[in-house]
Amino acid sequence: MDELFAPGGIGSYIRRLATAQVQRGYEVYLFGKDAKDQEVSGTNLVRVIKTTDLADVVRRHQLDVLHMHTIVELGDLRGLPNLLRTHHGHHAYCVSGSQYLSRWREPCLRSFSPSACLKSHFLDRCGSIRPREIYGGFRRVYSERRSQSHVKMIAISEFAKLRMTGAGYPAAKIKVVLNPAPVFSTLETRAAPEEPTFIFLGRLVPGKGIRTIIHAAPMTSPEVRFKILGSGPEKKSLVQLAEQLGVAERFTWIDWVSSEEEVIKHIGAATAVLFPSIWQEPAGLVLLEAAAAGRPVIASKVGGIPEYAEKLQHAVLVAPGDPKMLASAIASLIDDAELARRLGQEGGNQIAGGTLSMESHLQELEEIYLVGINSGAQPKRAAASPL
Repeated sequence: MDELFAPGGIGSYIRRLATAQVQRGYEVYLFGKDAKDQEVSGTNLVRVIKTTDLADVVRRHQLDVLHMHTIVELGDLRGLPNLLRTHHGHHAYCVSGSQYLSRWREPCLRSFSPSACLKSHFLDRCGSIRPREIYGGFRRVYSERRSQSHVKMIAISEFAKLRMTGAGYPAAKIKVVLNPAPVFSTLETRAAPEEPTFIFLGRLVPGKGIRTIIHAAPMTSPEVRFKILGSGPEKKSLVQLAEQLGVAERFTWIDWVSSEEEVIKHIGAATAVLFPSIWQEPAGLVLLEAAAAGRPVIASKVGGIPEYAEKLQHAVLVAPGDPKMLASAIASLIDDAELARRLGQEGGNQIAGGTLSMESHLQELEEIYLVGINSGAQPKRAAASPL
């Protein structure tokens, strides 16, 4: 992630985490290319254009911990204590970083293998077939593996850890820490809308499965409405597909919303959240947002999604890329309002009861932070780097 304030799950997580750490008494620095003319309450924003400049910044501020959230060329950082990296995506073990076979519109089930991954680029279109980009992907994977000998590693699901160990990372050096649910200060209990409305939030790219929603729409009751929140390169073709299938009037397209208050407002106004990913989602912040808002989810059984769904007990899982199964799940929540209510309430109850809470998340991170701090004292100066 190059931009701390770009829309999407990683940026939202980092900002929520930083805010919670400030409230806990940390002095927090956020490093990003866009850390300028923005604000995260109580934090210090430092604009860093090149990751190679991080070493000087860390030394200048005498930080106890550098918590990295994306690829960083370590360089001089190797001499610094207490480096931590959370792996939010597949870049540590996937040449394309997608875990998605675009030719077949299917999730990739392979572990990293130089020969198999190279072959898959050409046969399955799992990534670019341009030699320079393929070379860059392999170089990144091997660079990631070399650098992690100097960095404590966090995976955001057991699925992601399994993929990492399958690619040669030592299991003993990887700690699984599930993402926390957001705390919505403006959350209000809302009844399900009278008009059945299903909402999708995310990037409009092939792996997110929006086409599955559109293909499922003609199989659902004509009264069902769909809200698609997000932007991306697929939007034009998705709108055209809805028109071709005769369901365009049932879809509302909304660009990225600018605040968490807007996110909770849209989720709270829906019958359920749709999360029909085809790529191997390492986790999925929308699962947590829906639970915090007391709404059920219909989600694909891929990647780390089932782990979060099992914890929160608020989701109906379906096969990825199966419009018929998705339409059936939508109908089940419409026909059985009590089921929809119970699932939404269960997700909310799990969050309220402390499951995947920010408090427990902070405690897990604190234990990891303390390893390597010579004094053993609770760290008060931490940095999250989304470069």
